[in-house]
Amino acid sequence: MKRLTSLALAAGLAISLSTAADAAATLVGSTTNPTGINGLVVDGTTYNVTFSTTTLNTFTQGTTLSTDATAALVAAVNSLNVTGLGGASPTQAYVLDVDNTVTFFDNATCFVTCNAGGWVIAFGFNLTLGDFSSPSWGDHAFYTEAADFTPVGVPEPAIWSMLLTGFFGIGAMARHMRRVVSRAALA
Repeated sequence: MKRLTSLALAAGLAISLSTAADAAATLVGSTTNPTGINGLVVDGTTYNVTFSTTTLNTFTQGTTLSTDATAALVAAVNSLNVTGLGGASPTQAYVLDVDNTVTFFDNATCFVTCNAGGWVIAFGFNLTLGDFSSPSWGDHAFYTEAADFTPVGVPEPAIWSMLLTGFFGIGAMARHMRRVVSRAALA
């Protein structure tokens, strides 16, 4: 019985670790017109990210959370092969604003011809959400959307797996202890 319990605990741990390793962000929408990314992990917290031209995020510009969220977002849009936003065709760049200001600080940006894997962290000047034109940059120079990060309240599958493995282990140990006590009473 002890061997069976050990084997079951090892199998549960292996399943939980493989589930955690397989968790990845998923794209909502298409690669040229995404509306968000679900399951983006930033500093140990999982977020669903929604792209919007009306709502700014609550991260404070320049904080560790804001810069880490920007780095995670750049990695995600590159790995998901995102090549555009909102169906727009800017002449200079697509911009995903991460912080609570509409600036080029803490932003994921893909310049001119936005190829898969071409997103970078960019710094610069003030923009507006949506289509941005200016005399110096021309018409439709930038297309900007805010990336709104919402924490996910449901535990990851790996957490559920570890929880169930723990309950199984506790139950197996209790059953084993009951048998040991029964054998001792009979002796």
